[in-house]
Amino acid sequence: MLSLPGRPLARWLAPSLAVVVASLAAMVAPVAMAATAATTAPAARVAQPQDLRAADTPATPLKGDAGARSAPLPPLTPTPAWVESVTPDLTRTLPANERGVDYLLIDTQTRVTANDRHNYRHRADRIRTERGLDSTGQIEVSFNPGYQTLHLHQLRIHRNGKVLPWQQRARARWLDRETQLEQGIYDGTRTLSLTLDDLRVGDVLEYAYTVSGSNPVFGGRQFGGADLQYAASVGNQRIRLLMPAGREPAVTASTGVVAQRRTLAGGELEWLWEVRDSQALRMDSATPSWFYPYARLAWSEFQDWGAVARWAAPMYQPDAKPTAALQKELDALTAGFSTQEERIAAALRLVQERVRYLSVSIGAGSHAPRRPEQVLAQRFGDCKDKSLLTVALLRGLGVEAWVALVNTELRDHLGDEQPSAGAFDHAIVLARWQGHLYWLDPTRAPQRGTLDQLVQANFGRALVIDAATTSLTPIATAPASVNRREMDIDFDLSQGPAQPAAYQVTTRYFGAAAERMRNDYGSGEERLTRLQKLYLGYYARSFDNIRVAAPLEWQDDDRANRITVTEHYTIDKLWNLNRKGEPVDAILSTPDMDAYLQRPDLSERQHPLQRNHPEWLDMTVRARLPQSWRGLQKDSGERKVEDEQFSFRRSYALEDHTLTVTQHFASHRDYVDPEKMASYVQHLKDADEWSGYRLRWSQGRVGTTADTNSSADSSTAVSGNGNGRTGIAFALLTSGMLLGMLRLLRPPALVLKLRTERHPDPRAKRHSAPVRLASGRVSAIPLTIHAAAPPADDIVVGPGRDGWRGWFAGLVGFAFTMHALIGYLFWYLAKTADDKALLSISNWVYGLGAMALGALIVRWLEPHGRAWLQDWLGARLGGRAYEELLWRSGFRDTFPDAPVADETSSPAGVGVRPSVRPAEAGETSGATPGGAPGSAPASAQASVGLHSPALIPGQD
Repeated sequence: MLSLPGRPLARWLAPSLAVVVASLAAMVAPVAMAATAATTAPAARVAQPQDLRAADTPATPLKGDAGARSAPLPPLTPTPAWVESVTPDLTRTLPANERGVDYLLIDTQTRVTANDRHNYRHRADRIRTERGLDSTGQIEVSFNPGYQTLHLHQLRIHRNGKVLPWQQRARARWLDRETQLEQGIYDGTRTLSLTLDDLRVGDVLEYAYTVSGSNPVFGGRQFGGADLQYAASVGNQRIRLLMPAGREPAVTASTGVVAQRRTLAGGELEWLWEVRDSQALRMDSATPSWFYPYARLAWSEFQDWGAVARWAAPMYQPDAKPTAALQKELDALTAGFSTQEERIAAALRLVQERVRYLSVSIGAGSHAPRRPEQVLAQRFGDCKDKSLLTVALLRGLGVEAWVALVNTELRDHLGDEQPSAGAFDHAIVLARWQGHLYWLDPTRAPQRGTLDQLVQANFGRALVIDAATTSLTPIATAPASVNRREMDIDFDLSQGPAQPAAYQVTTRYFGAAAERMRNDYGSGEERLTRLQKLYLGYYARSFDNIRVAAPLEWQDDDRANRITVTEHYTIDKLWNLNRKGEPVDAILSTPDMDAYLQRPDLSERQHPLQRNHPEWLDMTVRARLPQSWRGLQKDSGERKVEDEQFSFRRSYALEDHTLTVTQHFASHRDYVDPEKMASYVQHLKDADEWSGYRLRWSQGRVGTTADTNSSADSSTAVSGNGNGRTGIAFALLTSGMLLGMLRLLRPPALVLKLRTERHPDPRAKRHSAPVRLASGRVSAIPLTIHAAAPPADDIVVGPGRDGWRGWFAGLVGFAFTMHALIGYLFWYLAKTADDKALLSISNWVYGLGAMALGALIVRWLEPHGRAWLQDWLGARLGGRAYEELLWRSGFRDTFPDAPVADETSSPAGVGVRPSVRPAEAGETSGATPGGAPGSAPASAQASVGLHSPALIPGQD
C-alpha cells in the first residue's frame, strides 16, 4: 500500500508528512489536522538537531507511567523571520461544543524555497469545561526524521491575565510510533509527546512549532491543502502559502473561499485565506467514504493528471530484459500452462501467494517501489512493490501491463480532486489481452478460477502510470466483481402442522462473494463448525425451535470461482396456532432478502447515505404443502419495485401442492441522495412488505397468502396476494352496495312500522314491556290497547289494502338477511387480511372508499331501477293496482283515491269503511274511580274493539 500516514492525501494532506496534533484531532473525529505537506527536499537526509535526540538519556519516569523514561524538554527556537505573527484574541466568545474546548486560533503557514519546505503551525485553545482537560492536556507532534526536523517556538499557558512558565509544567517523551503497524506499514514516524501538568478550566494553551523538510521522492514538486471547516467553530483560521517567484501552483477551493494574493519584496508569491468564526458542521452518520462536506482548499504544482503520471513513470518502469530470477519464473509459467489466459492468472497468483504484504515506507519508499527481483527474493512488499513485480511478469509473458494508482476512498470521485502525487493510497495492475482490460490486485488473497472468473479491482477511476497518460481511466465493474448469490430454500410442510417442518437452504456464492467466503472462513473442518454455528444463530432470529438436522456441506469449484453451501434444519413449530390449538398460518421468512430491505435508522438526512454496491441476490423458495389439502388451484402473481438505488422483483406460483416464490434484488449505486431519502425508504418498505410468504390454514386448502416481514421481532403479514386483494376489494364493494340498499329500504320500513303502531294486530300477545316506536319514543302502553282511534284519513282495510302487514314482516326479514350478509363479509375481511393490514391507516382509507363507492353505485342505479320497475309493474298490474302495491309495501303513505263506484261496493261485498271519529267527549282514556291507572272506560274499550282490524273480513 502507498504510505499515507494519517488522513489520505486526497483529503488534502501530503502522504509523506504526518504532522498530527492530538488536540486538533480530538476536536473533530471526521476531520484531520488542517495542515498538509508533501514535497521536495534534497536527496540527502536532513539532519535532526542534537537537542531533539535526547530520548535515550537517563531521566525520571513520568508519574503513573512506571518504566517509561522521559526526555529533556526541547529548547525553544525563535520564530522564523518569514512567519507573519498573529496574536490570538483570548476574549473571543465561541459557541459551545461537545469537546469542551474553544478553538481560538489555527494558524498554518507554509513556505516553499528552491529546495526545501517549512510548515509553521500556531494554535490557541481555551479549556471551557472539565471535559476539555482530556483533549488539551497532551500535545503530540509527529514527523519523519528521515527527511524532516522539528523546532518548537512557544508553549504558553494563559491564566487570569498572566502567562505561566511552560518549562515547569511540561514533560517530554519521544515515541517511535507506527500508527499503521497493524496494516503491515512501517513509515519511520517519530512523535514528540508533551504532557502538561496543572491545567485548569479557563486556561488558554498556546503553542507553535515548525516542521522543515520534504520527501525527496516527489522530485521537487510541492502540493498540499487545508480544511477550513470542522465539527466545531473556530475563532480565527489563517492559511498562508509562500512560493518562489515563477513557481505558481494550481489552486482550488470550496465555493465562497476567497484568497488574497500578492507579490512580496524579492518576487516571492503569497496566498492568504482567512476565515473568522467558522460555522460548525456535523456530518451525518453512514456517509460514503468519498463524501466530504467541509470547506477546504488545495494547491499543487502538478498541473494535471498527466503530469502526475509522467512523474511516476520512471519509478514504475520494469527492466526491458528480465533478470535471471524472473526468467526462471517465466519459464515455469510457460511450461506449466498451455494458454495465455491461464498464464496471466497464474502469474497473479504467484505474486499473491509468494509475496506477503509488508510495507517499509521510510523516506522515498513511501511512493517509490522496490525492484521486482528484490521483492521476489525477499518475498515481501507492499501494493506498489507487488504491482510492479506483476507487471514485470506479465510483460515477460508478452502481455501489455501497467501499474495503476487508485484511491480506495474517493473511488469514482477521484476526478474531483486537485491533481497531485498524494491523491492515491493504493496501487493495482492494468493488463490488456486480446482487446480486453483486466484490473488485477496483487494484494488480494490468492485468487482462484480462470482469467474471466477472477474478481477484478473495482475502485472507480485509476491513473495508469505511463508517459502517454493524460487523464484518469474509468474502471468498469466486471461481472465477477459483483457480490452475487443464488439461494434455493425448501420448506417441507407435507406432514401437516402436527409434525416438524424440514428446512433446507442451498446457497451458491459467485465471484466476489465466493472470495469473501474463503477469506472469512478459511479451510478445514473447523471452518464448517464455525460456519454452522453462525448460520444457526442467524436463522434462529426468524424461526422458533430451529435445530440442525444434518451437517453443513461445503463445495468449492475453483475453476468457476463458485462455492456451494448446503444447510439442513428442522423447524419444530413453523405453524402458528390459535387459542384452541388450531393451525392459523405459517410464515415462510426470507431473512437474507430482508437484510437488503432494512430501512435506515435516519431517514431525514442532510448528507448522502452509503449503501453496499454492487449486490445481487436471486432467491427461490419452494414449499411442499400438506397432501390432505383439497381444492388446490393454479395461482400466480408478480410484484416489482424500482428505485434509483435498487430493484426488487417477486413472483409466486401454486401448482400440484407446491408453492414456488422467486425473489430478486440488485443494487444500482453506492449512495442515496438526501433529497430522495423519502422515496427510497418508501420503496424499501414496499419491497419489504412483499418479501417472503405467508400461508394460511383455511379449511384444508390454501387460504389467502400474504407477504411477511421476517425480522426477529416481527413476523406478521402485511399484504395479500393478487387474488386475495381482489377478494378483499370485492367484499368491501359488496358491503357498500348492501348498505346502499338498506338505505333505500329504510323509508318504507319506517312507514310500515308507524302504521303497525297505529293499527296493532289484536292477535298479538298483550305485554307491557317498553317498546321503541318508529318515531324514536319509548312507550310502555300495551300494544293492543289504544285510547284513541286512528286519524280520520288513516284507513287500513278495504279493497287493495290487504297484505301490508306481510310486507312489513318481509322487509324486516330482508333487512336482517342483509345485515347478516354484511357481517359475513366483514368476518371474511378479518380472516383474509392480516393484523398489520388492519392496523394500517391507508388500508382503512381504501376500505372505506370502496364501501362508499358501492353505496354510490346503488344510489346512481336507484332512479334507473325505479323507472324500469315502475314501467314493468305498471304494464303488468295496471296503474291503480301498482299504486295500491306501493301503499301496501310502504313506498307510499296515502292510499290512492278510489272511483265512485268502488266507494259503495266491492267485489267482496264489503264497502270501504268510513272514517271513524275519535272518541267522543267523556270517552277519553284516563283514570276512573275504581279503575287502574291508564285503563279506559268500558265504552272506550268497546269502541276500540269495534275498530279492531281483526273484525274486518279479509284483513290480516
